[in-house]
Amino acid sequence: MANIVAIIVAAGSASRMGEIKQLLPWKKTSLLGNAIEQVLKTSISSIVTVLGANYNLILGEIKNLDTEIIHHKNWKEGIGTSIAFGVNHIIEKPNTEAVLIMLADQPLIDSEYLDKLINNHLSNPSKITATQYHKNIGVPAIFPQKYLPQLSKLTGDSGAKNLLNDPKTSVLALDPGNKILDVDTPEDYKNLKARNH
Repeated sequence: MANIVAIIVAAGSASRMGEIKQLLPWKKTSLLGNAIEQVLKTSISSIVTVLGANYNLILGEIKNLDTEIIHHKNWKEGIGTSIAFGVNHIIEKPNTEAVLIMLADQPLIDSEYLDKLINNHLSNPSKITATQYHKNIGVPAIFPQKYLPQLSKLTGDSGAKNLLNDPKTSVLALDPGNKILDVDTPEDYKNLKARNH
């Protein structure tokens, strides 16, 4: 089994939501708790959760879950820096063959879809295995080790988009079906809850 480390990026302040998005109730836990639980159901070897805004409050809610938690104090500099912070944390870990990067605010991404990403990655270990959106390719995505140096230098707010959508990058993009819903606003959260009833 490949040694894949998951990095869950949950560092932002969710200004459009007006409350701590990571802790919004979802199923029997929270949005962030659910993201961690879905990864734990897969064969991934370990999880690193990157927190930033509201660190102490969120830490109190997830500290009993099986994830390493790291504090990105410069989270205001954008999601790219949060990804880089997580990657730099694990880049020295021995035997890391690939990294799964995912967000805490995509609650319909489940272990079944993550397993699909993992299985496709195992069949194509030199390619990035990512998620196809309408016009772009995005996360969740599994990056082979050779891409970690690029991820470790990300800056700004575009996250890994530029790397994923670069024609020179070798990417296998999977169709997530109806599992993509980003929860950014109170309206998104309302829609999410309506879909789950």
